[in-house]
Amino acid sequence: MKRYFDVNVFVYYLMGDPTYGKIAYNWIKETEERLTSIITPFEVSIVVSKLLNTNLRDVIGKIF
Repeated sequence: MKRYFDVNVFVYYLMGDPTYGKIAYNWIKETEERLTSIITPFEVSIVVSKLLNTNLRDVIGKIF
C-alpha cells in the first residue's frame, strides 16, 4: 500500500511524541511504499530546531 506522509508524522516519530510517536513509527514501518514532499526534510529540520531551541544549521547538519 502507498501512503503519503506529511511532515507531522516524521516530527512525532523523531521527537518521541508521547501520544503519537509510536503510532507514527508503526505507520512508517508498516507501509510498503512511502511518499512525501521533496521539502519535507527541510520542514522537519525547521520544526525540530524550534522544538529543541537550537540552531537550524546544526539540525540540518545532523540530518544531511
